[in-house]
Amino acid sequence: MRAFLITSLLFCIALISVTSSKANDQPASDTKNQAPEVVVDKYPWEENQNCPFDDYGATGIPSSVMAIMKKLSLTHRITQGINYAAKASNYHGPDTVENGVDVSFAIDISVKCLKDNEIIALLEILAQNDIVAWYRLRGVDGWPEDKEKKYLNHIHAVYVKGTLKPQLSAQVQNWLNGRNGLFTDLPYTYWTPSESVKDKIRDLL
Repeated sequence: MRAFLITSLLFCIALISVTSSKANDQPASDTKNQAPEVVVDKYPWEENQNCPFDDYGATGIPSSVMAIMKKLSLTHRITQGINYAAKASNYHGPDTVENGVDVSFAIDISVKCLKDNEIIALLEILAQNDIVAWYRLRGVDGWPEDKEKKYLNHIHAVYVKGTLKPQLSAQVQNWLNGRNGLFTDLPYTYWTPSESVKDKIRDLL
């Protein structure tokens, strides 16, 4: 049932508003086989007054990643870009330099106000846009239970086309293998990407 709801949500998002290009001076034979332009009117994770967000102050986000976040109406949900924690598990450490500034191709995304089927739809759409991601849910798939809520529920995402440090390259391979992208290397059970989406990501590597 959940798979049906997710498929329905993705279908609705893609077909909310379909518009055809306006007629121009080109002959009909030049345009008759063109697909109509698909325009998404609204995503369930868009900013709205019923689910307010603070400015998380995330920095060190590459322009390529920010362009995708804007396209998908997710900029207000970015909770972390780069950080400089001195530990091996710091997936958000610097990957490269852009315009003289350190950037990381890993970001964290808030799931505030989102339902399970909407989170799964978001994971799918991110993958379609060259970003592999996991939902970090307390007590599930190796993410700590954490009764003090020190480890917040969120989406951890990696832009595959970036210049990735070894930790992120390993995470991408882990995602392709259906694992959780953590040192525990457990199976990831919250969501399973389709083989076609996996093939799309493999082609980028």
